This record gives sequence, structure tokens and C-alpha cells, in this order.
Amino acid sequence: MATKIEKERFREMVEKWALIRGEVTLASGEKSAYYYDLKRVILNPKGGYLAGKLVLDLIPREGISCVGGYGLGGQLLAYNVMLVSGLENRPIDAFSVLTESQIEEDGLQLVGIFSEGDVVAFVEDVVTKGGSIIKGIKIVEAAGGRVAKVVALLDRQQGGSERLREMGYDFSAILRSDAVGNLYINE
Repeated sequence: MATKIEKERFREMVEKWALIRGEVTLASGEKSAYYYDLKRVILNPKGGYLAGKLVLDLIPREGISCVGGYGLGGQLLAYNVMLVSGLENRPIDAFSVLTESQIEEDGLQLVGIFSEGDVVAFVEDVVTKGGSIIKGIKIVEAAGGRVAKVVALLDRQQGGSERLREMGYDFSAILRSDAVGNLYINE
């Protein structure tokens, strides 16, 4: 299990490396005065390991076949979780749900270790309105998977986590941010 110190260290990494202030347009189309580019953390060896460890701690030890993510942030995080799971002697296979722009000529949208009937933990770097992660989850379900756990590194608390819970998904996030971008650790 991750310690309180590890969680605080992760929060500090996110605040230092990922916070971008200034008006940006989010994937949801909304304007925001801040943005968290979590890829800057999960692509760093220390940040990636810590992100993978914190997410792995939230995934049930029994019954999960594999971990997957949609979009670059979710895909990278799924790989981090898979790598840490091997180091922690708790191996979980990983897969990616490809976005429309990533699909190649063969038309595959799910790549990696995934089979019909798998029970999945689905991961995301940042959840705002939930549109991207819900789209990825629906693709997994259409392919015959069952999403049993959803974990994000950061919940911007702008409706996405509520949507996921209303849809019946077991959702957890490591961090949450407020309306001005301050970060808090979820307990």
C-alpha cells in the first residue's frame, strides 16, 4: 500500500510538473484557467512508478483480468500500472483502446492483452466531464469486456466522476482539484 508520504510526493510532482496556468480549451470544449498535463508526470521514471503504484493500490486484488486506458494519458497510465504490477509480484496485463486517429489500416481498436469476457480496471489520467473515459469504456463493453473498476489520477470535479458513478461504475481518483486548480489528496 502507498504511504501518505508517497501520496503527498505524487501531489507535489503533479503540482510542479503538470500544472499549466493560462486559458486553455479542454477536451470537453470548455475553457479553463488551468490545465494539468499528467503525461509530464507519468512519462517520468519516478512519477510514472508512483502513479502506477497509487493506481494499482485502488484496483481490487481479485477478479481483475487486465487494465486498460483510452487516449494517450490513459494508455500510458495502463502501461505504468502493468509494469508496477510486475514489480510488486501482482501481475496484471494491459491493453489500449485506440482513438479514431490511432486506428491503423487493420481497424483494430483494442490492442494488447484483452479478450472477450475479461473483467477490466479502466484508468485515466484526468477526468473532467467524463466524455473520453466513458467513450473508452463503451468500446471495451462492446468488445465483451466488463469494467469493474475505474481509476483516475486526477478528478477535476466537473461532473465526470458523478456521471461515472450514476452509470454504475466504481470510480476512484488519487487527487482532486478545485475550481482554481488547487490539488488535494483523496483519502
